[in-house]
Amino acid sequence: MRLIIILLALVLFAAPAQADAWAVPPQTYAHSAIARCAQATTAKLQPNEARYEICADQMTLFTAALSQARAENRLLIVDFGATWCPWCRSLQGQLQSPALFGTTGGRVELAAAFQVLEIGLSTLHAGRRIDVPSGHAVLGEVLAAAKGAKLRSVPFLAVIDPKDATKTVVRNLDDFEQAGASTHDAALVRAFLAEAHDHIRQGATAPTEPGWLRKKFTRMWQRAFGD
Repeated sequence: MRLIIILLALVLFAAPAQADAWAVPPQTYAHSAIARCAQATTAKLQPNEARYEICADQMTLFTAALSQARAENRLLIVDFGATWCPWCRSLQGQLQSPALFGTTGGRVELAAAFQVLEIGLSTLHAGRRIDVPSGHAVLGEVLAAAKGAKLRSVPFLAVIDPKDATKTVVRNLDDFEQAGASTHDAALVRAFLAEAHDHIRQGATAPTEPGWLRKKFTRMWQRAFGD
């Protein structure tokens, strides 16, 4: 009997960990439309707004993107942001530009390795900012998978294994902002995506980000002395 117990224990410890599949949408989830989308005239995004599909159910977009990325064996980049955020609009342009996804010959071919999804968290209505509840529902699922990570500002990036929720990497990007311009350093964004890819696919060290105090000091330094 003791030998059987030992053998069973060895089998259990030797067995590979099972992937923790994404359980979305949660059973308790219910889509809540935002007031801006009640009329076609207010639902339409203005030319200067970041292009988030705020009138769509963001959870449905997330679920569909997970399914597609899983089928194509790609990782999913989720870009969380707000329509009123100029940095979000800039990042959207960068994520679609050759500066990030058009490069070849690096250790990670980004266009082949990733699929991009944009999730809206906030927009404008009647002169004030309002939340997009379905976007925050998606954010809650992603932060839970990332185990204790926090959103400090938008845009906010998550890199997700669509087959395993435990392999989720998130990052605030405020320290990637280039002083004097509403853009992010493309090289830093590309490096983060490559590190997240290597962590998820190959078990490399997970990318980290500096704490809020270091970020604040860095931004003060950049404003005073430049990059």
